[in-house]
Amino acid sequence: MNPETIIHELKKNIFRNFVFYIPSSLLNKDMTTNPEINYLIDKVIFLDYNLMNSLPNEINGENYIIDEDLTIKNVLTKMEFYDKNIRMLLKEKVNMPKHEYKYILHKYLDFINKGILWGKSQSDLIKVLVKPTPSDKIIQAFNIQRQFLIDHHKDLELNFKIKKTDKTIKNTYLISFIMDLYSINSINDTSNSNIIEKTELNINDELTNSDKSDNSFNEPQKTIADYITHPKSKQIEKIITENFKTEKGLSIRCIIEYLNYLNIMPFEYGKKITIYKSLKNTFQRDIGPYSTIWTGKIDRLQDKSYLSIKKTLQKLLEDILKT
Repeated sequence: MNPETIIHELKKNIFRNFVFYIPSSLLNKDMTTNPEINYLIDKVIFLDYNLMNSLPNEINGENYIIDEDLTIKNVLTKMEFYDKNIRMLLKEKVNMPKHEYKYILHKYLDFINKGILWGKSQSDLIKVLVKPTPSDKIIQAFNIQRQFLIDHHKDLELNFKIKKTDKTIKNTYLISFIMDLYSINSINDTSNSNIIEKTELNINDELTNSDKSDNSFNEPQKTIADYITHPKSKQIEKIITENFKTEKGLSIRCIIEYLNYLNIMPFEYGKKITIYKSLKNTFQRDIGPYSTIWTGKIDRLQDKSYLSIKKTLQKLLEDILKT
């Protein structure tokens, strides 16, 4: 399996027997009014083992899970899926190139951290926003789930000798975790993919101003080197910026499309807007709007622009890719 497929399988296991609540106040109008996904909003939802939604009880306006006892019982089984993920990671540590394995571990830890932060907000939100007030059993299910994620993180630190990570909460973390939920939930329904991408763009646009005004986090701006999994990612980035100084729009896409073809730059679920931002930070010039880079389709066998850029990059990266 390639790194992105493994990450997706790891996330799927986290979301098995998963209870969650997404308030409409965190989302924009496009998401809250879309009939294909708005049934998930402002309700306590349970994803079962097969990642299917247990329908919320709407009798008398109640917005919570139908079978509280069954929910608690299922949530208590979650550790077996977390243990399965640790076994998968240990197996891939032996089978995969070191740089790909480090990439997987980094992405998975980031995902778990977001889940822990999300869990903290969930307990507070459902007590205030869900009416009638959820029962103690439902609140207990949320608390157990979050504690399991915390314990899982400790197991990861122990098994893989990971340094303790910063768990500072940020609004974009919560939005990112919502997008992971939607991506996983639509795994067997490709018709939802456009909805997810559209929502991702709208949400991030909505958060742009608040992120700019938030000076407490001082996070470094990411460039494409942060998304390239090859150990010489910085050198690859430098070669690209020095040799492609006027490309815009779909030509920029052709560059990263070739990196994706080489399996050194995955296009993650729900990450196209952040990759676009990293491209702007990398080139420090006009590269065209988001839509011109991601909307068009590229035929890797016949597209003349792609084949031309591929040929150039093959020559430029020949020595690096041998190592």
